[in-house]
Amino acid sequence: MLPYVLVLILVAGWAYLEKNALNWNAFWIPAIILILFATVRDYTIGTDTPTYTRNFRLHINPDGIAFNPYIEQGYQFLEHLALRISFDYSVYFFICASIIIPLTLLSIKKLSPDYVMSLFCHITYGFYTFFFSGVRQGIAMAICLYAHSFIINKKIIPAIVIIFIATLFHVSAYILFIFLISTSVKIRLE
Repeated sequence: MLPYVLVLILVAGWAYLEKNALNWNAFWIPAIILILFATVRDYTIGTDTPTYTRNFRLHINPDGIAFNPYIEQGYQFLEHLALRISFDYSVYFFICASIIIPLTLLSIKKLSPDYVMSLFCHITYGFYTFFFSGVRQGIAMAICLYAHSFIINKKIIPAIVIIFIATLFHVSAYILFIFLISTSVKIRLE
């Protein structure tokens, strides 16, 4: 538990200091801390992580793995890319965290009126550590969160493209199309 508390103190503390000293929302230092923490964890941390890291731990050649039609293509591409770089699952964790953390922090920065408090809540409520177990869902959620500012500003085409990219990592992202339609179509009760 202590490492999580230290990460919280470092990230929220840095964001608070940067907000008060320089009057802007910290991005790079919190992102680096959160990415590094997610990268150096053991493969046993997270319910599904042993399954996600199996090919890395067994040193499975990516050329010998056929694409599974029942698993999202974006995720499989990401896994194959990581396997081609290294059999070390930390590289896989780094790539996944390097997608999820920046998208999440950029979204919080854009959408939140109180960035430091939102960052604190993101970490303490378990949204940050959620992707330690559900990597595919975590990537899709981060991409969908990034799409929210486009949905709010009624930028339909970029929102559709971003949501489609999210569906390449987890099919649950299709649900966001419902929100996109509900915000762009005027429905009257009559």
